[in-house]
Amino acid sequence: MLSDRIKNNLYERCEIKPGSRIVVGVSGGPDSICLLDILSKLNYEIIVAHELAHQWFGDAVSYIDWPEMWLSEGFATYSEALWREHLDGMSAYLQYMIQTQITYYGWENTSNPLPIYDPPWNIIWTPLTYEKPASVLHMLRYHLGTEDFFDVLRSYVSQYQYENASTGDFAEVVQQVSGEDYGWFFDQWIYCLLYTS
Repeated sequence: MLSDRIKNNLYERCEIKPGSRIVVGVSGGPDSICLLDILSKLNYEIIVAHELAHQWFGDAVSYIDWPEMWLSEGFATYSEALWREHLDGMSAYLQYMIQTQITYYGWENTSNPLPIYDPPWNIIWTPLTYEKPASVLHMLRYHLGTEDFFDVLRSYVSQYQYENASTGDFAEVVQQVSGEDYGWFFDQWIYCLLYTS
């Protein structure tokens, strides 16, 4: 699904069949790996969608340093919603995004919101790095339009494939594709202490 939208299949063939065993990511810390059984009903498809999205966002394009972690985890979390859209249409995508925002809202203290960029170390593995940036990407898609949004993702992966990238690099790609200055968007939603709505 992402390889179709991004037009960049990092692997010639990645075939997952019911009953297959695949390594899909880290569980419980950087030293433990989670091995999942992909059953006939693909019970773990959202986890698999998230971890496979790291082919593009995290592996092919890695964030330059910890403050940029949202470029990996936020994109992978957003990819979960894209998977729902792929399977069941726009309504399922929107419902997933609502649930993503509810998860984030339930976590963050609205009287003391935190920026996505450079989160405090003690809360780096929280909705601040996963669900909040996914919500911001949802808003960016709304502002840009779906076609331009996926043009941005294609260009970003193409320009920074097998390199490290920063939030500034991603913002530059948004500006290149849209022809507009989106600095205000990144200032407001990535760097500042705002609460997504």
